[in-house]
Amino acid sequence: ALAIEEEIPAVGIAVDDIAHAQPTAGGLLHRCFWILEIRDHRTGGIGVAEHDLARHPRSDFDVIHCIDPPLAKVLQHLRRIFRLRAQLLFTEGCAAPLQYYPRVSHIHHVAPVPFQQALAAGIPESYMTLFPVGLHTTRFATAASRQELRKKYGISDSTFLILVVSALERTFKRVDYIIEEVSHLEGDFLLWIDGHPEDPTVAELARHKLGSKCRITHVPTGDVPELYHSADVMVHASLNEAYGLA
Repeated sequence: ALAIEEEIPAVGIAVDDIAHAQPTAGGLLHRCFWILEIRDHRTGGIGVAEHDLARHPRSDFDVIHCIDPPLAKVLQHLRRIFRLRAQLLFTEGCAAPLQYYPRVSHIHHVAPVPFQQALAAGIPESYMTLFPVGLHTTRFATAASRQELRKKYGISDSTFLILVVSALERTFKRVDYIIEEVSHLEGDFLLWIDGHPEDPTVAELARHKLGSKCRITHVPTGDVPELYHSADVMVHASLNEAYGLA
């Protein structure tokens, strides 16, 4: 559980931002919120939710925050089972169709397009809050020079490095489109695709179209800044990003 202080209307703001929020000149911090944030939405999310809810007494928190639509629906049932007074806050970051929005206390949007679409569909503005995600620029810093990084990764200084940081898939990220376009280039270049290999046919397409001129990896998150500093350009082909993730 996370103890934070904020004004009561802050129910629509993301947890990490509330935790570092400062009081405004005209506002008074008059209530302490306890927020239970369930982040493990990829593996064992439901089990984590059951465990966290069962081990906390009802008075421990005011808000339960999650970002996974199926998990939000499960939490609705768990909230009734454990008779929790906590409000359920859901962050919409996956471009889910409106009919699949979970029935929660409040929805936090991180991108203007899904927020405007929800408003146009008749969802009350009082039920949602638009609060975009931020960017920790210091996390992209690296002490090594570009020349040092290229030497580390075995890339010549003369090679034009095209970087794609994205899951390897076709539907949303359109990595196949990037591969097709880059295959028309000539000269000394390298297409470096780094991300989760969701669709194996994308890697097959890259090998067929580009051969040794394409490198596919999934490096640890902490190493990604080095890729950015090594590249000449970063390319992203998705037409819409609900959560701003590349």
